[in-house]
Amino acid sequence: MADEPTPEIPVPTPSEAAPPPPAPPAAPTTAAFDPAAPAPVKKRKIWPFVLGGAILVFVLLIVALVVTVLTVFGALGGDPKKTVTDYDLSFKKADCALFQSTTTTEFQDGFFGKDFDCATWVDNAKGLTVDGEYAYSVRVVSSEVQGSTAEVVTDETDSTSGDPVDYSLRYYLVQTGGHWLIDGIDNETE
Repeated sequence: MADEPTPEIPVPTPSEAAPPPPAPPAAPTTAAFDPAAPAPVKKRKIWPFVLGGAILVFVLLIVALVVTVLTVFGALGGDPKKTVTDYDLSFKKADCALFQSTTTTEFQDGFFGKDFDCATWVDNAKGLTVDGEYAYSVRVVSSEVQGSTAEVVTDETDSTSGDPVDYSLRYYLVQTGGHWLIDGIDNETE
């Protein structure tokens, strides 16, 4: 066997070799990584801003409505007729603080022709009751506002003497700090 030729073992060439391993997945093709490039901005949802704006507008409308209603109905001191009826109420309740909150200091001092005194005023107010009942009535006839002054006309009835006596009074008011205060009264009874 020595003379026998050795069989040839075929050696594969590179073209016949096993296929190359698959290539790793490619990086995203959008852009190469650049550390100097700004990070992409995420889009924000718009509905929270729209909802927040709508709520803000609603709240502002409610506030405006409340202020308007309070001003129109005199809760902020904006109605001279209310001041006159509160003035009458101060006598009915013999409430000196209410009297003082509806009148100017000058009017208060002129009430008795000297410095105002609550104790004397309360005695005077209690004189308008008969057997514990307030014997005086006030009905507002008209009201006219001109800037920071106003006039209110009333028809009033005093029944403290037993026989009712009717009066027509004109109240002069001034606006101070957003509130109407009585600064004078004229008896216009004919």
